Amino acid sequence: MKKAHIFLLSILITMLLGCTATIYDGSKAQYIKEEFTLESLKSEGLALLPVHAGAGQEGYRRPFADAINRKVDSLIPSLKFYRWQKTAELLNKHNLVKSYQDAILTYQKTAIFDKNFLYEIGSGVGARYLLFVSLQSFHTLKAIAEVKAFTQVWDCREGDVVWEGWGVAFSSGGTPSVYEDYVSVAAEGLVRKLFNLPPRRPMIFIKQKEEDEW
Repeated sequence: MKKAHIFLLSILITMLLGCTATIYDGSKAQYIKEEFTLESLKSEGLALLPVHAGAGQEGYRRPFADAINRKVDSLIPSLKFYRWQKTAELLNKHNLVKSYQDAILTYQKTAIFDKNFLYEIGSGVGARYLLFVSLQSFHTLKAIAEVKAFTQVWDCREGDVVWEGWGVAFSSGGTPSVYEDYVSVAAEGLVRKLFNLPPRRPMIFIKQKEEDEW
């Protein structure tokens, strides 16, 4: 109870100061295939693919991917996990970049994966599951800011999507913080949803946004 009072008091103080942002986690799991289990995810490996982003967002892909690397390493240290840099290295080493591109294009056009492509990628990378992340939006408008990332887990053995959700971080009613703060919250929220971990409380950042930071 005492800790809760201290936390509420800290929020009140920072709101009165008007120079911080309270960033909330709005991440959610949208679809989970019935046969998909966390036990198999933890035992058979997860490889993070390089993060995708739309036009004008390219410079934000790697910071988001790096944030996911850090959150997985800290929250699930025992997981057989391949950081996006290692995944990219293995795709190139085993000449699988074309297969990866074809798998994405086929799925975008048909909503169906070519099972052979996914099996080939998983075998080359050394993980049954691939984590696909697409940065959908990030914006700031006066006292409102948001980062959203659409996410899927691909099962290379079954050739299908087994988990789908969003990593979301937002603030409203305070001074927006810097992009990296929202990335940290969205990445952590995404990892917590994927591994069914309890959400963390809203994060207060005592850092004022400069006009040219976003």
